[in-house]
Amino acid sequence: LTSGKDACVENITFRCRNESMRGRCVYIVMGRLLLLRCRVDGGVVVSGSCTKPMLVCCSIRGSRGSGVRLTDHCRARLYENKVAHHGQHGVLVDRQAVPEVVRNAICQNAACGIRVFHGAQAPPQHAFLDNCFEGNGGPEMCLLPQRTREEEEEEESDEDEVEMGTLE
Repeated sequence: LTSGKDACVENITFRCRNESMRGRCVYIVMGRLLLLRCRVDGGVVVSGSCTKPMLVCCSIRGSRGSGVRLTDHCRARLYENKVAHHGQHGVLVDRQAVPEVVRNAICQNAACGIRVFHGAQAPPQHAFLDNCFEGNGGPEMCLLPQRTREEEEEEESDEDEVEMGTLE
């Protein structure tokens, strides 16, 4: 999906063509896209310093990897979404992304509800407010210093294998 600077996508279902792969379905790499009341059967990746999308009242479920990955200085805003049933973290924040994650239901994910690799600067207090966590395999929220190169390569390798359909 390529859009204008302030485009809005409302009430659309995004799904991987190959149902068994269930990888990343939505990539947002520029602009200020608004996803409103959408359903994503798979994962969402937001990347880039000029990227400031808003996801509102969406259902993001069933990826074999992390449900929402916010990376590379992006400034994504997630409000009142349901992020559930992912094979890794519900929301993964790394590489100096500066998100707002507010009033979301983050449930039944295999690892942490929200995992943040914050690097040299911890995220501001108001970045993560009033989220509901239930039944995740790890802690509700896990703040860690910057990832090692090995951790980063391992996760990207796992997600690439999921997209290629090689993991069981």
